[in-house]
Amino acid sequence: MKHYILEMGKDVRNVGQRTLDAHLINHNFVSPHWTTGEVPAVKLGIRKAPLSVEDILQIRKAA
Repeated sequence: MKHYILEMGKDVRNVGQRTLDAHLINHNFVSPHWTTGEVPAVKLGIRKAPLSVEDILQIRKAA
């Protein structure tokens, strides 16, 4: 039982990290900035076009 509880705790932390990752990807690669009207990654030349939600869902997280 103790092992199960520890695993649950890890899952809770991972959920928070995944939520933060998704927010940062959305903010920097999908949504236009409210002042410039451009996606930050496109404005900086990191990407030629913004990512779509479908693109994000296909990304695999590196280990």
